[in-house]
Amino acid sequence: MCTNDRTLALLDADGRIRWRRDDQPFAKKSAPAFGDINGDGQDEIVVSINEHGVWAWNADGESLWRTKLHTALLSAPNVVITDDGPAIFVNVAGKRLVRLDGLGEVVWERVFAEGSALARYAANPVVTTALRDRQEVLFAGHDGVLRLIDPDGEQVWQVDIGRPIVSAPVIVSANADGSQVLCVGSDGRMVWISPDGTIMREHHLSAPVQGAIVFADVDGDGVDEIVVGTSRTLQTVVMKQDGTEVACVPYGAIWEHAAAVESLADDARSAIIVGSADEYLVATVPTLNAR
Repeated sequence: MCTNDRTLALLDADGRIRWRRDDQPFAKKSAPAFGDINGDGQDEIVVSINEHGVWAWNADGESLWRTKLHTALLSAPNVVITDDGPAIFVNVAGKRLVRLDGLGEVVWERVFAEGSALARYAANPVVTTALRDRQEVLFAGHDGVLRLIDPDGEQVWQVDIGRPIVSAPVIVSANADGSQVLCVGSDGRMVWISPDGTIMREHHLSAPVQGAIVFADVDGDGVDEIVVGTSRTLQTVVMKQDGTEVACVPYGAIWEHAAAVESLADDARSAIIVGSADEYLVATVPTLNAR
């Protein structure tokens, strides 16, 4: 895990610290990524560090490589294994997408949006095979444009949301026929997009999106609700897929991280794991409004 005090730590299944490195120049709370990037049969650890680039360690905490990227806000890395070997994707300031190989070398870099390199948002890139049965990358720009990018860095389609995209795209089966749709958070809106890049509908929230979007069956009815952190005094909102708000949890998702797990609930409902203002993790099963 990455902390806010320049520390990288690896914990075992019982929460004990296996090792820690206390001299890292972390500029933000960024989720580490894991994957076998060097083919040794073990997962390595990859972290984006603002102003410094992307760094990799092995499972024993030994530094493998450090790749300098642009001095800007970086998303968390996304590590995947492709037909061409390991690939690491990073969103740089919401304007450029970079692909690294397992050795930290830049395979390609594409600039998709103009504007300040010090953009406020850098949503995590999402690698998916759900849209066209091949690995592609969803890249959310600070210019409000969501783009689908092929493995060679070429754009397949784009859709203009109109405002900066502040959350990583989520792919869900929301149609009756089980087909996939995309959902992104843009300021105070949830926007639904078809697999071919067409806006389908949008829902307005009472506060801007600030955190990850999670789909989970919060009420146990067999249909996923939407769980999203907002800037409304750092509260997390639960809403039906038609946009109806059904609960509000008085804790905010920590940056881009949030989770929902079924095992913490005493029935078919899902517990939501969010962060409190004092940076503790809180697991709660919210009581939904009567409908």
